[in-house]
Formats: sequence, structure tokens, C-alpha cells
Amino acid sequence: MSNFPNDLLTQFEQTANKLKKIQRIVFKRFAPNVSEVSEEFQRLAVQFSDGGMFEYAALCYDGASKCEKALNNPVFERHLLLKSARAYREADANRLCLRSNTKPYTQGALSCYHRVITQLNDESAIKAAVIREMKEINPNYEVTSNFVSPAHRAQDIDLAANECIRCGNFESALEKITEICDDICERKVEDLYEEILEKHEITLILLILLLEYPSARQSPSNVKLYEYFSNGGRYQHNEQDECYQRHSRHTLEAIKSVIDACKCQQYSSLYNNDISTLAKIPGLTHYQKFLLEKLKEKYYKLL
Repeated sequence: MSNFPNDLLTQFEQTANKLKKIQRIVFKRFAPNVSEVSEEFQRLAVQFSDGGMFEYAALCYDGASKCEKALNNPVFERHLLLKSARAYREADANRLCLRSNTKPYTQGALSCYHRVITQLNDESAIKAAVIREMKEINPNYEVTSNFVSPAHRAQDIDLAANECIRCGNFESALEKITEICDDICERKVEDLYEEILEKHEITLILLILLLEYPSARQSPSNVKLYEYFSNGGRYQHNEQDECYQRHSRHTLEAIKSVIDACKCQQYSSLYNNDISTLAKIPGLTHYQKFLLEKLKEKYYKLL
């Protein structure tokens, strides 16, 4: 009969002891072979992952990264640290303490991520990507990147905006989503980021409807966006702007119906029909559906 997981745990302890010897022994010719120890850790990590013991897989990848550091192999060291961080996250997602709100492996993941980004310069696209992974765990983690690709920047701000929506801070969410869209349009790269704009323009119009700011309190771009949707996909003076020609006719009609009902204060129609029709638009995000529920709550109170 297999003695899992005891056999694996024994092998892990033996390999961990070899790493300690490598770190402790002054004369390296008497220490275990570093490459072999790294390979042992990686082999064990795969076995622990297959067995669902992700926290031990994370420890093994971390151990292997220390071996690669000793071998002066920074690229593979970072690669293994990222594997360790993701294994910690997998362990956290599959933890058995389901009644607890704690994140027992979050700090392990953040520590591994931090060791990666300290090796990268601020302009690195890899650093920006790692920071995004870190902020999936902790959106308020105070670390930034100078990498300024609109796509990367949009994802960073989007994470913060979604956290604002989750917490009910719709004013800040509106500011952040507006910043994403304005940044792309000001760079005149709309054609390259149509999907990002399409998604965020819908979020913007939902936030605008929810907050009901007067035009004087809105940015010019949001006033223009509201005008576009309220006219069913065109401007009052028949202006043409390719920046906004990316939404389906069904989407435009559904949003126009909601706007028209708001203007006429047809709250019963909004609650019973119009918002439900808008909710059927394909590809809505979790946070957009959350905003739609908040709109329904708002109009239910006005019935």
C-alpha cells in the first residue's frame, strides 16, 4: 500500500536538509550538488501539486529558486519564485479551513512576488505583470511600475476600480474608469484597444446612471458618451466619431431604453423590464451585473 503523503514529506525533509547544507557549508566542494538539489525540489513540487498539497509544492519551488540563486541563474530563479507564489495562491484557494476568513498563504505568495519584482527595473513589462498578480491578492498593495502600456495601465486601474465598486465607492470608480478611457482616446490608439473601451464605456454609463451627476459635474468625455448612448448610437448634430462605433445595435437600444425611462421617471418600467433587458447583453462582467443590481435597488425605492 502506498504511504502517501508520508514518503513525499520524508523526501521533502531530506531535500530541505541538503539545501541547508549548501547554505551553511563554507567549502562548497563538500556540499551537495546544487543543480541536483534544485531538480529534486522541482520534481517533488510536481508530485505535491498532483497530490493536492499545494503549500508543499510552493515550498519546493521556493527551495529550488534558492538553489538557482546559488547557481547565479536569476532568470530561472524568478521563474521558480513565480511558480511558488502561484502554488501558494492555489493552496489558499483550496484550503480546508473554509469557515475562516483568513488567507493563510497570502503572505507567502506576496513574499515570492516581492522577491521577483526587486530584481526587475521599473520599466520592465514583466514587473508590471507581476504587480498585477500581486494586486489580485491585495488591490491596495503599495507597489507601482513605470511601465506605461495603455493595456497594462488599464488593467491596473481596472483592478482598483473594481475594488471601489465592490466597496460601494462609485464616485471613485467613475473617476478611475474615466481615466482609462480618456487615456486611450488621448493617445489616439482606440483601434488597438476597442475591447477595453467597449467594456469600460458600458461600466461608465451604468455608473453615470447610478450617480445621476449633472453635466457640470461630469467630465466632457462622459457628457459626450451619455449623449451618444441617449441618441441610440449617434450624436445630436450627426457627428461621426469612430471612437464610439464599436457597440452592437442590441446594446445601444438596450442602453437607450434605460436612459429614456430614467428621463421620463418610468421607474416601474426600469425595474421590471428595461434593466432586465440590459442585463442580457452578452459578456457583462461580474461588476457590471453588480451595478445593474444596484440600479434595480435604486429604482425599486422610487416606485
